[in-house]
Amino acid sequence: MRSLLLAFILAAAVSGPTQATPADAPARKFEGRDLFGLQLATDPQVRPDGLAIAYTRVSYDIMSDKGRQSIWLVDTATGAQTPLVAGAGSHSSPRWSRDGKRLAYISTADGGRPQLYVRWMQTGQSARLAELVEAPDDLAWSHDGTSLAFTQLTPDEKPTLGAAPTKPAGAQWAEPLEVITEVIYRADGAGYLKPGYTHVYVVAADGGAPRQLTFGAYNETGPLSWSPDGKFIYASGNRTENWRRDPVNSEIYRISVTDAAIEPMTTRAGPDNAPAVSPDGSKIAWLSYEDKLLGYQNTRLYLMERSGGDARSLTDSLDRNV
Repeated sequence: MRSLLLAFILAAAVSGPTQATPADAPARKFEGRDLFGLQLATDPQVRPDGLAIAYTRVSYDIMSDKGRQSIWLVDTATGAQTPLVAGAGSHSSPRWSRDGKRLAYISTADGGRPQLYVRWMQTGQSARLAELVEAPDDLAWSHDGTSLAFTQLTPDEKPTLGAAPTKPAGAQWAEPLEVITEVIYRADGAGYLKPGYTHVYVVAADGGAPRQLTFGAYNETGPLSWSPDGKFIYASGNRTENWRRDPVNSEIYRISVTDAAIEPMTTRAGPDNAPAVSPDGSKIAWLSYEDKLLGYQNTRLYLMERSGGDARSLTDSLDRNV
C-alpha cells in the first residue's frame, strides 16, 4: 500500500501541476462575486402629479465592500430612467414637496456626515438646509411647503462609574471602561448604539437652524405626518415610565409645532406606528394590533377621528399583515 502511494506521488510530480480548464461558457451558478453586480430599488416616492417616481437605487462597490446609494427618476408613462442625484457620496430618502417642484433628500455629497438637502426641480440646483451633527431620517414636508420635519439622534452623555485617574504622559493604557445601562444597546448591522435619544425636529424649507420639538429620555420614530394646517406633527413613540422594558408597546403622539406640547392619541397595549393624516385632516390612519402576548400577531390598519375617538380596525377580515 505504501509503495502504491509513493508511485502515485512520483507520477504526479513528473506530470507537473494540474492546469485549470478554461470555461467554455458563462458560469450558470450564482457566486459570491456576483453580489457586486446586483442593484436594487428601494423607497419609491410618487411625484404628486403621478408622472414620475423618485427612488433610491443601491449598488455595491467591490473595492470598499459597501453599498452605494443614488436617487433615480422613472417616467411612469415610458419607464425611462434618469439619474437625478448621483456621483460622490451616498444619496437616499427622496421626498417630494406637495407641489412637486422640490425634492428633499439625505446626502453625504460633502464627504462627511449625512445632511439634509433640497433640490429645486426646475433649475436642478440643490442646497443643504442646515448643519446637522447626526444623520436625519423620516423626512416629511409640511402641506404649505414652508417646513420640513425629521427625526434625529440627540446625543447623550455616556454613564460612568466615576472619574478615571490622570494618565501619565506617554503611558499606554487599555481602553476606558464602558458602562451600559440601556436594555437595548446594540443592533444587527449597526453594532453598539450611540448613546442618545431620537427626537423630532423641524427646519425651514429654505434653510436655517433646526428646532427640536421633543425632549427627554424617550425615542420618537417616523414616518412623520403633518396636519394640513401645519400646527401638528404626528409621530410614534413610547413615553411611559417603563418603556425600556416594554419595547413592543408604542403610541401615536400629536406634537404641537408652536409650543412643542405632546399629547398621546392612543393609550392601549400594543404597537401603534406609522400615523398618516387624511388630506382634510379629519382622520388619522395607522398600523397596529392589540397585544395579546402571543408569539406572532397580524398587523392591522386602523382609523380614528382627529380627536383620537372612534378608533377601529379596517382589516380584521384579512388573514395577513398590512
